Amino acid sequence: QRTGVALDASLLGRLSGLGGLKDSSCQPGNLGPFRAALPGRPLVVGDETLLWDALDAGWIGTISGVANVMPGWLSTIVREYPSESARTKFEMALPAIRRVKSAVQPATHKEILRRMGVIPRADVRLPLLPPASAEVDEVVRELRAIGVKG
Repeated sequence: QRTGVALDASLLGRLSGLGGLKDSSCQPGNLGPFRAALPGRPLVVGDETLLWDALDAGWIGTISGVANVMPGWLSTIVREYPSESARTKFEMALPAIRRVKSAVQPATHKEILRRMGVIPRADVRLPLLPPASAEVDEVVRELRAIGVKG
């Protein structure tokens, strides 16, 4: 997604030394073909909105930016998969996941972590700028709606 270079399953299948894969393409159509191309290898999704579909396709979880501010939710979903409880938690968390992902990053993650008391400062280095307080407030409201303290 960030590089503009798309990988396809046939290329991945030819990379016999590939020990595993994180796919951040945000392409749900990759889940099945990538799993088929890399049988038995650990696959993780970068787009947390695809987590449930990735688990359904045999992936093992996510390497997640959103987990900075809601680690308990995502780890519980992965740990409890495929239970109905995990599915319910994923559906409850999805609006918050989408809202966190839509905010400017990493500045919003840092400000939320500062508000939580996890880090003392939320400074970002130039050329990054701090997020608008109103935007962080909106993200925090979405997180609080599912019980995440922000």
